Amino acid sequence: MQFTAGRALLIGVGGADLPNTIDDATGLADILKDPSRSAYPAEQVAHLTGPAANRPGILAALDELREVSDQETTAVIYFSGHGFWVTGEDGEAYYLMPHGSDINRLSETAISGAEFVERLKSIQARKLLLLLDCCHAGGLAELKAPGLQFTKAPMPPESLSLLAEGRGRVVIVFNKMKQSFFDSISLL
Repeated sequence: MQFTAGRALLIGVGGADLPNTIDDATGLADILKDPSRSAYPAEQVAHLTGPAANRPGILAALDELREVSDQETTAVIYFSGHGFWVTGEDGEAYYLMPHGSDINRLSETAISGAEFVERLKSIQARKLLLLLDCCHAGGLAELKAPGLQFTKAPMPPESLSLLAEGRGRVVIVFNKMKQSFFDSISLL
């Protein structure tokens, strides 16, 4: 029997410094679609990895999840990649770094925490589980851009507002460095 109320968006950014993020997103997709485990219908599991996990692809997938979700939906969103708190002349902001991010053009190539959370809030699912595996940010600790300071950060502060939305909203953040998502689960 399939879990027809289940919808998922699984993102593994990939790239030279994050090949394990693709493995993690693919592994989670396999678990969710496995009929003996989670039994999500395959067509209801969006799986973006590597170049497909870019800003336009992720935002479009979040919009699609919003369009197909209703009060009966159980949604899982998993993001594995870099997350940074950025301080500059224009203030402070959190950014998820999708595939192809350019630190000199953050507003055009990255996804701000506020933008990400607004997309999440628009999803009308009864239950929403957000898994952020941004602990790999240590791989980019030496980022430098004129006028900007980068600090590793696994979670946008705005995501805490999801918990204030009421029942059925859960945010889980993995904080282990240089481990795969599945290794992190065993440590919980």
